Amino acid sequence: ARTTAETRCEVDIALGKPGLDCRIETSEAVDSEGLGPLLQALADHAGIGGSVRFSALELSSSHVVAEDIGMTLGAALKVLAIERMNAHGIEGAGSSLLAGRHPRPIRVGISFEGRKFLKFVPIGWDYADLRGQLIGRTLRSGLFSEDLDDFLDGLAGGMACSIVVHWERLQDPDLAWRLVFEGTGAALAGLLQRNATRHGLI
Repeated sequence: ARTTAETRCEVDIALGKPGLDCRIETSEAVDSEGLGPLLQALADHAGIGGSVRFSALELSSSHVVAEDIGMTLGAALKVLAIERMNAHGIEGAGSSLLAGRHPRPIRVGISFEGRKFLKFVPIGWDYADLRGQLIGRTLRSGLFSEDLDDFLDGLAGGMACSIVVHWERLQDPDLAWRLVFEGTGAALAGLLQRNATRHGLI
């Protein structure tokens, strides 16, 4: 759980538990309705389930919603990873590259080593154009692209992990961000896989 003067967020997750129930309550000034489906996509690809509860009825800043949820989910994932690491060992790193038959245009890698790092790497185009996808776009759901960037930054901070997103050019920002969340989930699934040879090593 994470509580500030303006917000309260609670995350309860477990591996192998089907479905993620997301309840995000905000003031009418904040439109975060589209965040729930993205969180559910991340959880489905990570193989985790449970619940996310967020409440900030007086808040007028949408980026705080995404960042707080990211931080709290990251902290929960950190606990889960440490428990599995100490019990029987985990891979400690994962990638969405091998999550399907063919590589997707957006691929995510995550490494769990006790420090925060987030980097977006454009593939086949320059960073200035990619930055236009990260900042200043409004998705069909009403979400702001920079808020989703804040979510990933919060996730990396809460989990104390490195996240690298390799991003080919896509015209549809809604599809692009869905692939980011699905790829993050797939990378987390790989990171949490058992590996007895790495028992307690991270």
